[in-house]
Amino acid sequence: MGRPRGSKNKPKEIIEVEPTKKRGRPVGSKTVHQTDIPKVEYTLEPIRNFMEIMKTFGDKGYMIYQVSATSMELKAEDMPKAVQKYVELYGVLPTRVILHERNEKLLPYLNAEVPNIEAGLVIGGTALWELQFQAPTSR
Repeated sequence: MGRPRGSKNKPKEIIEVEPTKKRGRPVGSKTVHQTDIPKVEYTLEPIRNFMEIMKTFGDKGYMIYQVSATSMELKAEDMPKAVQKYVELYGVLPTRVILHERNEKLLPYLNAEVPNIEAGLVIGGTALWELQFQAPTSR
C-alpha cells in the first residue's frame, strides 16, 4: 500500500492554532466587591463543641435562618438579612448564634451587625447554609 506510483509530494498547509486556556475564570464571571458590607476586625472568641455551647447558652429554642438551597452556604451579605429577619420577628437584636465551624470567617460580618454577640461553632447540628439565632426568653 502507500502512495500510488508517480504521485508528487504535495506541500502541506500549516494551520496555526492558538493555544486555548485550560484554567482561569469562566466567561462572564464578575468580581464581587464586598466593600459595602460592614465588617469589624475584632470579634469575641467563639465557643467550640456542641456540649460546651449547651452548657453556656442553655437549651433554649433557636430560630433558623436558611439561605437558598442553590448556593448551599452562607455568605457575608446574608448576615444583615438574617439580623433584620430576627429583629422583625422578636423586636430585639440577637444575643447568641450557632454556626457551622467552617463559617467562622463570617463572624466579623455578623459582629458588625450585632456588637458583642456570643457565637458557638459546631461541626454537626447545623449545616453550612444555616444560621441559628437563640430565641429570646420572653417576647
